[in-house]
Amino acid sequence: ITINYTCFLSCDRETRLQQLLYFCLTTVTVAGWAGSAEKNQLPLRAWYPYDTSKSPAYELTYVHQVGALFIAAYLNVGKDTLVTGLIAQCRCRLRLLGLGLRTLCEDLVPNEQGILTPEQEKTAWSRLRVIVQRHQAALEASSLLQDCFSAPIFAQFMVSMVIICVTAFQLAAQTGNLVRLFSMGTYLLNMTFQVFLYCYQGNQLSEE
Repeated sequence: ITINYTCFLSCDRETRLQQLLYFCLTTVTVAGWAGSAEKNQLPLRAWYPYDTSKSPAYELTYVHQVGALFIAAYLNVGKDTLVTGLIAQCRCRLRLLGLGLRTLCEDLVPNEQGILTPEQEKTAWSRLRVIVQRHQAALEASSLLQDCFSAPIFAQFMVSMVIICVTAFQLAAQTGNLVRLFSMGTYLLNMTFQVFLYCYQGNQLSEE
């Protein structure tokens, strides 16, 4: 039980750390965008049916844009970490099944001839049956995840690749505004980390 709990804690700690890092990168990026706006300029270019350069329209629009950026960014973090967390859960289930298979007969001591008694064999077969059933359930959960998220994740990968390339190009040409330069750098790091999360969790699942 202790080993199983340790295995579970390891996966949980890893996903929580990744979520925290992703959350921090996102917060720094949005805060950088909010702080990089020039005087009387909004963080994002947009058309409004009123003059946004005058007070209090400018302040209200500025707060609206920054608030919308934070909400959209955190929703994106929540969606990404939800999917990768589900993948990590499947990985943890498979790891626990492997552990159960390795310790299947750990407490079943054979007789002097090295043979299990009929009762011990019955116990071993019963445990093996449970492991096989749980393995099938884990595979079904993995297949369901693939059916639900493979197409959206593929589309997101394509969009993320374009964003990473465009941001890297803009970052190379950016001069003068250090806050803007920093926010673009953290945004590039953020998008790269997003792709890394899916690749890492998918690779770990395939290894299990």
